[in-house]
Amino acid sequence: MKVCTDACLFGALVAQNIFSATQTKTGLQGLDIGTGTGLLSLMIAQKNNQIKIDAIEIDALAAEQATENIAGSPWAENIQIFNEDILTFGTDKEYNYIFSNPPFFKDD
Repeated sequence: MKVCTDACLFGALVAQNIFSATQTKTGLQGLDIGTGTGLLSLMIAQKNNQIKIDAIEIDALAAEQATENIAGSPWAENIQIFNEDILTFGTDKEYNYIFSNPPFFKDD
């Protein structure tokens, strides 16, 4: 699965904005909807090591790749992947941040 420049720029922006708003806060919860490769969750966790992220991905192959990417990172304890549909995802958690990297499609 490819990662594009737009996704990297968006991830850097979101990670910095969360960091700026939460530098002194702890116990934060984040929800990444449609995590794909896990890039956005990884970028946010890298900049904000106090946040715990639930990353939802409906596509089984993408969820598998995200799981591998996160497992190989220093932030594996902060990110949990769920291979589920967000419409049926059940949790009792309250999230401080909900984020999603919009899909960037190129029609040929």
